[in-house]
Amino acid sequence: MNKNITLLIFSMLFFVFQSTLIAQRSSSIKVKSSGSGATEREAIRNAQQNALEETLGTFISSNIRINNDSISLNEISSISSGEILKSKVLNSTKISENDFYVVVEVTVTESDINNYFTANADNSIDFQGELFSNNIKQLQLNKSSELRSIKNLIETAQVYLGKIINYESSEPEKPQYVDDDLFEITIDIKGKTNLNIINLSNLIVFSLQKIGIDDEEKKRLESYNFPIYSFDKVYFGKTGIQKFNFRNKESIDLIQEFSNQIKDSYSNFNLLINDQPSPYSLERNEEKLFYRFFNDEDVVIGEWSFRTKLSLDEYDNIKRFSTDKLNVENDNSKKGRSTKKTLNQLVKKSKQQNPVSFNFGLGFYSIDLDDFNYPIFNHRIVDQRDGSIAAIANIDPNYVSFTGYQPFLSVGSRLFELLEINLFYSPQVKTVLNNPTSYSTETYFKSNNIELSSSILLFNSSKSIRPFAGITYGMINVNEIQQYFRVPGSTSGSSWESGYDLINYSNSQNSTYYGVNVGFTYFNNILDGIEIKPSFLIPLGGTVNINSLARIGISYSF
Repeated sequence: MNKNITLLIFSMLFFVFQSTLIAQRSSSIKVKSSGSGATEREAIRNAQQNALEETLGTFISSNIRINNDSISLNEISSISSGEILKSKVLNSTKISENDFYVVVEVTVTESDINNYFTANADNSIDFQGELFSNNIKQLQLNKSSELRSIKNLIETAQVYLGKIINYESSEPEKPQYVDDDLFEITIDIKGKTNLNIINLSNLIVFSLQKIGIDDEEKKRLESYNFPIYSFDKVYFGKTGIQKFNFRNKESIDLIQEFSNQIKDSYSNFNLLINDQPSPYSLERNEEKLFYRFFNDEDVVIGEWSFRTKLSLDEYDNIKRFSTDKLNVENDNSKKGRSTKKTLNQLVKKSKQQNPVSFNFGLGFYSIDLDDFNYPIFNHRIVDQRDGSIAAIANIDPNYVSFTGYQPFLSVGSRLFELLEINLFYSPQVKTVLNNPTSYSTETYFKSNNIELSSSILLFNSSKSIRPFAGITYGMINVNEIQQYFRVPGSTSGSSWESGYDLINYSNSQNSTYYGVNVGFTYFNNILDGIEIKPSFLIPLGGTVNINSLARIGISYSF
C-alpha cells in the first residue's frame, strides 16, 4: 500500500472519530424556595429539597391512573437529580418553639460536580460540610425514592398480566383411533401479542427512563464512589433496546421478578370445552415459547397442544373448543395510533441517549469495471518450453476490464441517528480479468480498495427498514497484474510448443472513483445490535470507469 492510500486511511479515520467529540456545558439555575421544619436547619434542608424538585422534578407518582388499559404518561415525573452549588438564607421566621419557616435562594446545577474544598492563603482549607451533607442526603433520598417508585410501577403494571396475549386455536386433525371405543384428539393453541404489550412496554420504559440514573447523576454517584447497578437490556417495539442504571440492586431484582411474571402469564390459560372448564383429563405440552422483555405486537410467542382420549359418547357432547382468555382486538382508532406513536417516540429517545454510536462491519461487494488504464512496464515474453525470456517491452496504455467479488471490512460512526460515516477497506485479493482471454490459463490482477461514504438515514430509528442515500469517494490500488495470452502470429491450439505466451507484470497504480450510494439498513431488536445493509453505487466519475458496484454486509453497533 503506497503513501497516498496510507494518508487517505488516516485522514478518513481521523474524520470519523473526530465527530464523536461532543462538548458538554453545565447549566445552573438560581431559584427561591421556602420550607418549614421543627428546627431552622430542618426547614433549610426542606427548602433546598423543594428547590431541587421544582427545578429538576421528583420521584414517580404513586397514583398512575390506567383507564381502559391506557395510561397518561405525563402524570409520571422524574426522580430529582442535580446538586446544590450554593444556598443563601433570605429570611428565617420562628413561628413557634417547634416550627420554623425559611426562604432560601438556591443555585442548582444539573451537570457540575461540586468541589467542597477551598484553599486559603494561610494554607488552611475551608470545607462546606453542611452543603456536602445535604447533597449526599439528596442522593440517598433518590435511592429510597427509586425503590418506592419501582414498587409502585410494578403494582400498577400488573393490571396488564393476562391481557397481553391473544390465543388462537387451529383446526384440529381428525380424532385418531386408539382402541375399540377411544379416539385421541389434539387441540393446538397459538399465542400472539396484542396491542396491550405496547401499552405495557410504554408504561415500563417511560417510567424507567424517568426513574433510572441519567448520565449526569451517574457521574455524580461515581464521583462519590456510590455503587451503580445496570439492567441490560429492555427490548420494546421493533427496534428499541435500552440499558437502564439504578441506585439499588433491589430495583433490578424487582424488575427481573416482574419480567418472570410476564413470561409465566404467557402460559397462564386453560382450554375450555363448550365454554366450560374441561371435565376430561387433558395432557398439555408446550412446544415453543419465545419470550423477550418485551416482545413486539403481533408476534407469535408460544405454541401449546392439548391431548385427550375420549369415547364416542363423550364426543357427542362436544360443541366448541376455546380458551379462558378474552382476545383483544387490534385498535386502529385514534387511541391505538396514539399508543404506537408514543412507542416510536420512546424508541427514538432511547437511541438518542447515545448521540454518537460506532459500528464495525464485514461483507462482500461485487464490482464491474471497464477501460481500466493499466500501463504495463517491463513485460516479458516467456518461452514456455524452456522458460527463457524472448523479449522485454512496455505497453502504455493497456486497457483491461474485470468483474469480481471481494470481501470488505468497515468502521463507522452514526450521529444522532441521522448521519452515518463509514470507511470501507478491502484487502488484497486476486480478481479474474474479463480480457484478454487465454487458453485454459489463469489471468488475474491483485488489488485492494478503500472507500469513504457519508449518508443520510431516512425515517426514524423506530422503523425496521431505513433507506439511506449519500456520497462516496473510493480508490482502487492495483499492485500486480498477470496476463497470459497467445503471441500474435503464433499457431492456434493449446500446446505451448505451438508458440509463445505473454506474461505481464506491473508496479502499483491507483485509480479513483466517486458517486452516489443508495441502500437501506434492516434492523430488528431480535438481531440485538446487528444491522443488515445492502447498497449500491451510482457512479458519477473518476479516473476509472465503474459500471456497477453493489455491496451487502452486516454491521454491529456499540
